[in-house]
Amino acid sequence: MALRTCDEPQQTGPGIWVRRLKAAEMVHVTVFSAAMQGVWIHWNGNSSEPCHSPIKECPGHKRGLPSKQRFYIHCFNHAKRREEFIELPAGCAADVREYYPKGSNMRGVRLQLKRGNGQKAHLTVEILPPISETVSGPLPQAKDVHETLCQLWHLDPKVHQWNKETELPIPKLAS
Repeated sequence: MALRTCDEPQQTGPGIWVRRLKAAEMVHVTVFSAAMQGVWIHWNGNSSEPCHSPIKECPGHKRGLPSKQRFYIHCFNHAKRREEFIELPAGCAADVREYYPKGSNMRGVRLQLKRGNGQKAHLTVEILPPISETVSGPLPQAKDVHETLCQLWHLDPKVHQWNKETELPIPKLAS
């Protein structure tokens, strides 16, 4: 019997990494997305699951799982030198929304995101001066997180459509 060989590593999982910052992690990114994309998720104690509409038919709601909002930005991670989707909890997304209200274009914005010590520590965002496409050249086309999330959750993107007409409201946090 012959040994199977290969020239390139086989890609598993989604084509673009979804980064959920870990304890004490910090990343510096340049945003390719025009806006954040929001989705409701359930946390099953081990991983996230999609929250489906209508709620009465949602498997996560039927099992009594808590639901949360998560927001995604397609960006370039400067340390890893690759494109990623950054996952933001609702509170962090609200901080970003203060600087970039609904309808604002975030393309070219640079962000520094940092999670405190501990997995449930607050995620903070620092808005840095945007880059100029006239100086740096054109940014890559922004990608939609829908296909990547469907791959992660083993869903058919043609069946589980992303409702782009509605945008999740980002909660206003008390000052």
